[in-house]
Amino acid sequence: WLEAQLEANKKRKNIFLFLHIPQAKWTKNGIETPAFFELIKKYSNIRAVFHGHEHDQDGVQMIGKLPFLFDSHIGGSWGTPHKGFRVVELLNSGTVITYLMDPTFKKNELTYSI
Repeated sequence: WLEAQLEANKKRKNIFLFLHIPQAKWTKNGIETPAFFELIKKYSNIRAVFHGHEHDQDGVQMIGKLPFLFDSHIGGSWGTPHKGFRVVELLNSGTVITYLMDPTFKKNELTYSI
C-alpha cells in the first residue's frame, strides 16, 4: 500500500509520512523493517517521517538528511515528564524548522534544509 501511495505522489514536492510504531530498533518497542528503509530511499520528496507509540521519546533520529520525528507525550501518566506536541514549519526557502511545544514554550528546536 505504501509503495503505491508513494509512487502515485512521486511528483509532489513534499511528502510527510506518519507511522504509529518506529520502523527501526531505536527504542524498545521499535521494529526492524529494512524493506521500509529501502522503499523510502527511492523517494527524495519525503521530507520527514513521524512516529507515535513511544510515549517516552521526544527526539529526532536522522538518516542522512531525512528526520524521523518523535512526538513527545500528549496525555496519560507515563512517558516524558512534560506534556506537549511537535510543530513542523516548512518554509518557502526549503528550510524545515521543528520543535516541541510544552505546551507554551519551544523545546529542542531543529532546523534543516531539504
